[in-house]
Amino acid sequence: MKKTFLFMACITLLIKIIALFREVALSYFFGLSNVTDAYFISLVIPTIIFSFIGVGIKTAFLPIYSRISKYENKKAGLVYTNTLINIFVIITFLINIIIWLNIEAIVKVFAVGFEGETLNLAVKLTRITVVTMLFLPIIYVLEGFLNSKKSFLLPIISTLPLNIWMIFSYYFAYNYGLTYLGFGQVLGVFTQLILIIFLSYKYGYRYNFDLDYKSENLNRSMKLIIPVMFSSAVNQINKLIDKTIASTMSDGGISALNYASRINKLVDDLFIVSLATIFFANISKLAAANNIAKLKTNLNEAIKLTLLLLIPASVGMMLFSKEIVQLIYGRGAFDSSAVAITGSALFFYTIGLAFLGLRHIIIKVFYALEDSKTPVINTIIALLINIILNLILSKYMGVAGLALATSIVDGIIVFSLITALQKKIGSIGVLNILKGTTKIILASIIMGGSSLLLFYSIVNLVDQNLALILSILCGALVYYSTSILIKIPEAIQLNNMIIERFKK
Repeated sequence: MKKTFLFMACITLLIKIIALFREVALSYFFGLSNVTDAYFISLVIPTIIFSFIGVGIKTAFLPIYSRISKYENKKAGLVYTNTLINIFVIITFLINIIIWLNIEAIVKVFAVGFEGETLNLAVKLTRITVVTMLFLPIIYVLEGFLNSKKSFLLPIISTLPLNIWMIFSYYFAYNYGLTYLGFGQVLGVFTQLILIIFLSYKYGYRYNFDLDYKSENLNRSMKLIIPVMFSSAVNQINKLIDKTIASTMSDGGISALNYASRINKLVDDLFIVSLATIFFANISKLAAANNIAKLKTNLNEAIKLTLLLLIPASVGMMLFSKEIVQLIYGRGAFDSSAVAITGSALFFYTIGLAFLGLRHIIIKVFYALEDSKTPVINTIIALLINIILNLILSKYMGVAGLALATSIVDGIIVFSLITALQKKIGSIGVLNILKGTTKIILASIIMGGSSLLLFYSIVNLVDQNLALILSILCGALVYYSTSILIKIPEAIQLNNMIIERFKK
């Protein structure tokens, strides 16, 4: 798992650099403004409305398909795959019609603070971007299909056209009209769809208009999908509440949250989403074979690797939050005020980065075991706590309070999920994990101290961005060396794999 993860993380890094350049391009042309607020809402609406369906599809597909592969045959797997695609394409088509008929009312629900020009632009862009919902069911199912074939890189590579089209759309929108912002999203997702269909055919997928709605496989799938959809919907409501409160603040509140969360998500995607994808494919097969002992071993390794990567990332991003925002976005229309607001939000998002990663990993175990009830209960608890914390913290801290509320909620839910999981499958070695975590924290503190010392020693001698990059590289080297010196097992294993890779 670790070898595949390392290679996957490298490819993901390249894709994420391009995605980051996309964000930089948007901030360069439009900064924090009513245009970016309207644009982000036009992306949020189809994302929120479809994502709860999409997460349900992706989560349910692997456990059920793994069971079909073990106990049935290839044809049954294809029938199941095509049935899911056809059912959800029909559902999203009907949802599209409803949205189109009620577009302005829906936008007002998602952004209560919008009015006038900002509202009109959000409505116009949303009419365009909701079309992407028709393509997403196919993409999500076929990503699961490719993962089941141990193909993890191809679905990631398929996102490349989306980023390229969106970068082009920002240029055209700035020079020729804001409507191009919406078309970039549609063309990007459509190109991704074509590419992922082509890749799936190479792995044996064949489309047919199957609608085997009476099958036991579909029934098992729906028992998992519906609670997962509900859980995802609640998660999206959480995000909607954040953005709704942000929309009542000054112009750019939504954009500041979005830009900060994108940086946070970049780190999460780079390390943990890659790890969670491989992890989920492995434990789905172990759960299907009822091999709980090996499943727990895999989980223990995944948790330790998550903490090894995300604790130092959290420390570094907290220490240099504003400098990181300045490096990435601080040009063009993105002024010093925008840097300060976004940097503050990033600082408080970063506090919960390790918890966010652990939440991704642990929740996959419940889904592999076909238990969707526990995640739903925890998600509802998260919603209630988030609402209370949002109302309290935003009053005193503004946008930063919304980010802090998210981090606190992630921490609470992780502890709740671990408790529930141990009741279900027995001990997962928490004491052993905590023992290793103390070493990781120590190495991270040493890393942070060395990075700060170097930064403030050279920031007046060289450009601030160069000082930041050198400090980050120095910190990474110090953390890498310290982790090996104090004998963190996962760091030693990764080091050995890297050495073996270079010897070949």
